[in-house]
Amino acid sequence: MQKLNHAASISDDWEVTRANVVQTIYDLTGVEFHMGATVDFNGFMDLVDLVEEIELCPWHEIQSIHGDKRVFPEGCNYYNKEEALDLIRQRYPWDDPEDYESGLWGDYGRQAMQQQAIKALIKELKADGYASDPTRLTQVLDGLEGKLTMDMPDGLSTIDLALNLRDLNPEDITSIRVPATSQETEVGSSEVIADGEQRTAADALWEALQNDTMTEWIAQYPEWVKQTGSNTTPSTETPSGDGASETTTD
Repeated sequence: MQKLNHAASISDDWEVTRANVVQTIYDLTGVEFHMGATVDFNGFMDLVDLVEEIELCPWHEIQSIHGDKRVFPEGCNYYNKEEALDLIRQRYPWDDPEDYESGLWGDYGRQAMQQQAIKALIKELKADGYASDPTRLTQVLDGLEGKLTMDMPDGLSTIDLALNLRDLNPEDITSIRVPATSQETEVGSSEVIADGEQRTAADALWEALQNDTMTEWIAQYPEWVKQTGSNTTPSTETPSGDGASETTTD
């Protein structure tokens, strides 16, 4: 019995750690991952610096607990690399009553800001033409050497992946929560999938991820659609269009 993220702390050797994380998730869910990416703080700042600024939208004012104690106002603003990193690292300031009411308290709030940042980076990189220009994309990846680790299946290059995803609209990405609740366990406060309704929804999630039926899962379990802060009223509508959608999970 241990927190899931403990699987990522067993070694300083990423090859050992990555394999352990993948195996741990498979043991828990039955879901196989065939590719993955890891970026450190410096890599994140380099990506933001590449587009100069990204737009982030705190749903209420917070004061940083780090360094010079920046104050981030409510609403959407553009932030440079240092400011963006500071904001997406915040956890304790998400402690207002409205955070608890909307499910965005503590680490849930931090996750929401990080998911905002991912979407914002995709938006800005696409706007600057990186997604459709292999030469520029190669320059970016070369500049991130040692800060961004990509684990790809044989026969697929990072350029291939980027070009295949070049039409991805960040606004079409739906974030969800794994059905679980915070409980006190022998290893401290942890997210635990409770027996009953949560276990049923979680088992259905693992199956949907493997069978490409996430649209149907989201329609059946809208309560687990993740709020991302900039829009604190999650949509319960089935995504429209050709049925294709992108989903991220916590």
